Amino acid sequence: MAFKKIIQFTLITFVVLSIVYLISGEKNNPNRSEDMKTVSETDIKNNITKIEEEKTEVKNKTGDNTIDPSSNKKIKDNATNSKDVLNIKDSSSKESLKHRADENIIHIYYFHGTRRCYTCLRIEALAKKTIEDYYALNIAAGKIRFDSINVEKYGNRHFIRDFNLYTSSIIITEKQGEKVVRWKLLPDVWRLVRYDAMFSDYIKKEIDKYLTES
Repeated sequence: MAFKKIIQFTLITFVVLSIVYLISGEKNNPNRSEDMKTVSETDIKNNITKIEEEKTEVKNKTGDNTIDPSSNKKIKDNATNSKDVLNIKDSSSKESLKHRADENIIHIYYFHGTRRCYTCLRIEALAKKTIEDYYALNIAAGKIRFDSINVEKYGNRHFIRDFNLYTSSIIITEKQGEKVVRWKLLPDVWRLVRYDAMFSDYIKKEIDKYLTES
């Protein structure tokens, strides 16, 4: 655009100087003939024509910056189509989240205090290992979840009332969204904690019951 303006300015300056020169010449030579005036007018017209041609040439070289109205329509149509696709995806995502929220899940908790003994730590480790070994696909699908919760931390004390807790415990729950629809305490983990295979079988049996009945 700067190059185009420079050429236009140069050509217009040339025309103005030509006119000034001609007028000055007429004043210096009052007896100039009418033919000379005619020639001068013709030269001016030719110069103007040349300017227009130069402008056209510059425009062709630099390119036309105007936008074809049909291009605007294509851009709008593409934007509308993209918006529709995004709306469809967003709608699908919302439906998927809603469907997942409506599905029941099995949520296993291990509740404990701040001070933990060797046995408490072993119960948590065996329970977590059993669940991860036997229910990896269910965990990946979001159908089974395991969490270890310190009930002495702020915000967790309600679990003591919710599940009548009096010691470290494993609780199996069935939840719909965030609502617990049923739950069960597994007291035998204390008795079986020294026997890995029996402990795992006990946990697995109770979880399978919940999966079958849910």
